[in-house]
Amino acid sequence: TGDPDSQTVTVHNVAPTVTAGLNQNLTYVLGGTTVSLSPVGTFTDPAGSYDSYTASIDWGDLAAAAVCPPNSTSCALTPPPDVGSVSASHTYASPGSYSVTLDICDEDGGCDDPSLTVKITYDYAGFFPPLLSPPGVNLGKAGKTYPIKWQLSDANDLYVSALSAVSYVGYKQVSCLDYAFAEASAVDPALTSGTSGLRYDSTANQYIYTWQTAKSMAGKCYVFVLKLNDGTTYLASFSFW
Repeated sequence: TGDPDSQTVTVHNVAPTVTAGLNQNLTYVLGGTTVSLSPVGTFTDPAGSYDSYTASIDWGDLAAAAVCPPNSTSCALTPPPDVGSVSASHTYASPGSYSVTLDICDEDGGCDDPSLTVKITYDYAGFFPPLLSPPGVNLGKAGKTYPIKWQLSDANDLYVSALSAVSYVGYKQVSCLDYAFAEASAVDPALTSGTSGLRYDSTANQYIYTWQTAKSMAGKCYVFVLKLNDGTTYLASFSFW
């Protein structure tokens, strides 16, 4: 017979609760953009300092995940008793938007893995005069060639000159009553795009796109679209006579 005073108690592990750090918006640096996150995230666990923890960080750029412990500049874990944290740094080779995932596990296999976003963009100086940016409307004669100029730089005010920084340039016919700037940023069959006619003037330190308009554009309105490889889009509207 069993002991009438005994009971079976099952203890379930409680996974740590992890809170991701703040999203980051950085200006691109030629040669590599380093992001330092203190913290990447924080965490709590009922077990506190009675448990041990491991952390890994997926930086979202196909680089190998950073793992701690052991602690290093790429990943450093501070355990509870109250609130634990993970700090780290990483260098991105290219601009763009990256989803950074922090995965923290306790010694019993309980895990939590929130994410934050790191956005790295160029310093864009805008279209050069006489071109107007929204909400201005550029008036011109259809059939003419229009040189469209702009400049990009990095966080140290160094000029960005690579043609690969431009994903595409194009234009889209729109209603003259509503230029629909947001709509025009999407690539669709109505958008004529490419990079033909794009060059970089190393003397003036600016990009130049030569837009040869057609006479058939007379009496119509268009939105010119510039999309960069950092994910940003810039627009200019035209009304042709």
